[in-house]
Amino acid sequence: MKKILIVGISLLSISMVKAQSPFKVDFALGGAIPSGSGSKGGFLFAVEPKYAVMEKLDVGLRIEGAITARGFTSADGSSGQTHLKAMSS
Repeated sequence: MKKILIVGISLLSISMVKAQSPFKVDFALGGAIPSGSGSKGGFLFAVEPKYAVMEKLDVGLRIEGAITARGFTSADGSSGQTHLKAMSS
């Protein structure tokens, strides 16, 4: 169920387009699934401003980022830590 929810959220994409403007901005949100022990998941986001050169050709820049969490517990299980990590491209 958790993976279905994450896949559903990752397919969510909102596009803001001003009528008859050559400039467009796309926004995307989704789920991030880190690998390894103690991984907790997170979310990702993307912003893509672009310019329509021709009707079917856009030129733009895509900026992406993800924030994930990883949890660690002590050997006796009495204490734990959570580390947040941000990645971008």
